[in-house]
Amino acid sequence: MFYKKINLLILLAFITSCSIKYEKPEIAEVNLKPSYGIWQAENCKLHANRGEINLTLTDLYVEKKARILIESEVELAKKPTINIFGFEDYDFEILGEGRVYSLEVPINTLDQARMYMNQTFLQVRYMAEGTNYYRKAIFSLKDLPQAILDIKKICV
Repeated sequence: MFYKKINLLILLAFITSCSIKYEKPEIAEVNLKPSYGIWQAENCKLHANRGEINLTLTDLYVEKKARILIESEVELAKKPTINIFGFEDYDFEILGEGRVYSLEVPINTLDQARMYMNQTFLQVRYMAEGTNYYRKAIFSLKDLPQAILDIKKICV
């Protein structure tokens, strides 16, 4: 009698497990938006323009860094200086000459959180050829993390 009840329970468990349908949750498709704040997306690259300075996000590295290309529309008298407010604890190396320079920006989780909270700004201080004063171009990094996440999902 005991074995018949066990067999009946096993049979009922088998029948109910066969009647249950598992529906796989749908994953929303990610599309690259045309803009993320001041950042414009085009062909899996981001670019922003302030005054005579253009920034382009060109590469995302495994070591949680992103390469940003800095291009000037005018000839520069000196190498520009870069400040990233909110990332004062990092040393940035600026490479390049003439009108084109580049730097690597950290994009680990903590740094992205700072960006989301609108606590980081990239400032390019430059002197145009034929002038004796500095100009500044300031770029907000607030919407950059979301753009980077979307690019990683779609383009990489």
